[in-house]
Amino acid sequence: MITNLLIWAYVSLLSYILGFGLLSLLNGKRTYQCRHLITYLLIGVGVLTVYAQLFSIFGPVGLWANIFITICSASVAFILRKEMIASIKNAISIKKPIFWVGLALVFLFAYGASHGIMHYDSDLYHAQSIRWIEEYGVVPGLGNLHTRLAYNSAAFPLTALFSMSFLGGNSLHPMAGYIALLTALLCLGMFSKKEIISPKLSSLVRLVAIYYLVNIFDEMVSPASDYFVVLSILCVLILFIEELENNNANFFPYAMLALFLIVIFCFKISAAPVLLLVVYPAYLLIRTRAYKDILKFLLSGVVTICPFLIRNAVLSGYLVYPVTAIDIFSFDYKIPKEIAEYDSREVRVYGRGHIDVSRFDEGISLWIKDWFSSLDRINQLTFILSLVSLLIIVGLLIFFLVKKRFDKLPIMWVIITLGLCFGFWLMTSPNIRFGCIYLWLLPALSFGLIYQETLLRLDRGILLKGLFLAVLGYKAFALSQDIVREFTLDYIFVSQDYGVYEVQSQLIDGQEFYYPVEGDRVGYEPFPSYPYDLGVSLRGEDISEGFRLNVQNEN
Repeated sequence: MITNLLIWAYVSLLSYILGFGLLSLLNGKRTYQCRHLITYLLIGVGVLTVYAQLFSIFGPVGLWANIFITICSASVAFILRKEMIASIKNAISIKKPIFWVGLALVFLFAYGASHGIMHYDSDLYHAQSIRWIEEYGVVPGLGNLHTRLAYNSAAFPLTALFSMSFLGGNSLHPMAGYIALLTALLCLGMFSKKEIISPKLSSLVRLVAIYYLVNIFDEMVSPASDYFVVLSILCVLILFIEELENNNANFFPYAMLALFLIVIFCFKISAAPVLLLVVYPAYLLIRTRAYKDILKFLLSGVVTICPFLIRNAVLSGYLVYPVTAIDIFSFDYKIPKEIAEYDSREVRVYGRGHIDVSRFDEGISLWIKDWFSSLDRINQLTFILSLVSLLIIVGLLIFFLVKKRFDKLPIMWVIITLGLCFGFWLMTSPNIRFGCIYLWLLPALSFGLIYQETLLRLDRGILLKGLFLAVLGYKAFALSQDIVREFTLDYIFVSQDYGVYEVQSQLIDGQEFYYPVEGDRVGYEPFPSYPYDLGVSLRGEDISEGFRLNVQNEN
């Protein structure tokens, strides 16, 4: 817990400075200020994510990466010191009860993120991916050693940047917990007097966020990309919808959140449909003819995504692995197309609840029954409600257009985007770990909008308030029970390490590699390692020069 608190303080300082600096740079001569301090921190996390990916292209992400970003942050802080001091003074003027609740959340989440259930994939390939970034940065053809190492999530360079492995201890993994903390702090906004009197759609997103946070409280110790993605989407939606509810027609806050959507895509490519939210800030920019700002944000978007694409190309030979539709490179280390396609099919079939890749071509009518049966009752219910919500979306859109309620179109676009995300997720790889956000948010917002348009005027939000109290009370009770039952002092000063597994070694071109005696997980410490031998060889005398398959790559 103590290590998490120290690292989070360091991350918060860097994030605030870099987030404030980026907003000031793009803001130009405008005087726009974010409503929440969390927004600066969130944007700063995005900057750090892009930086960690970029640094990994040139070398290992460790001590020097931290020294350089600290120097850069100090320079930004010195240049913008007056503006930042004014912003901080405004932020700390919040009411004392909220401050103390927020402080309690910091300690609670620092404890929760110090130990818990380590995600299966973290010991399968997350830990090794992070270790490669810590030791070498990005390595050509690394996906040939283990195809999972080509799953280039931006969460791994970000985790490596703050793993502090260069200090000689464990490789820490506090960043999923940090984003969970930011989400929790952002949820405090639903407890304001104004929100209690008249609940809004952003409060429904906050309610979903709280539900999700309780569910992963004992899992956020893992650096799994699913947590980064879901938590980040929740934060963006809360801030995005809140701006709409405040009738903010300024393109700037939406455009900044759109940049962070690109970071979310870099966390997990299956989150791509959420980028459709970019349409609204793009519309505002074009409508106001802010051509200079359009150029600024386009350039910022290119800078945001380029390190991710470069890392993909180096790790696998593809621009976005395992998507083989975009096949423009012919590197000697390129993963053979048939392997990449098999990998893609395996991921999609696994999301349907199967491991037999031969079932890939099955239609939805053949696999959905078993998939639905594998869900728990809550997710079964929300899945049915999500299907109903698709019809509600169409009805609401027609209603608002007929009534010429064009002011409702922006929030309708948010809900339509979630509907498209739901459809894409269901038809590709409907893994509930990631797709739960669509199952919960889609009905929450669609039914919530109907509620606002009808019952809210009659009961003044009594039903919605009752729902809030019921859900919060239930989840608070469940969480407190789990904390009391699992409480231990073992992780107060240190955080839980990755799993440890029995391994044996094998020489590849004179270099010793490790693989598990049983199963396919190796954790972090036996390095370099792989779960099974694909038949690879080194491209040079050192493993930093990368890997290629022994078979001739004809693609």
